[in-house]
Amino acid sequence: MPKQLSLEDAMLEFDEIRIQNLNARFDYLTKGMDDWKMPITATIPVAHLNEYRDACAYFTGTELYQTYCNGDGTMNVAAKGYYMMGE
Repeated sequence: MPKQLSLEDAMLEFDEIRIQNLNARFDYLTKGMDDWKMPITATIPVAHLNEYRDACAYFTGTELYQTYCNGDGTMNVAAKGYYMMGE
């Protein structure tokens, strides 16, 4: 039988999983970059756009937007990056 979690423990576990997912998506967006705070350009799966948008907003405070639809289930995206937050 699975262990019963308290509501607080379940929320903490959910937050940990959410942060791990955000980290994984952001690591993909910034793969090969020398400085993650610089403007971002990447190619991502269209189906996961919102997850990548959430990760970009969480870490940089800037919006990830589509620059080109490749027609193969992927799209090119860009964001201003952390240094441009608030502009």
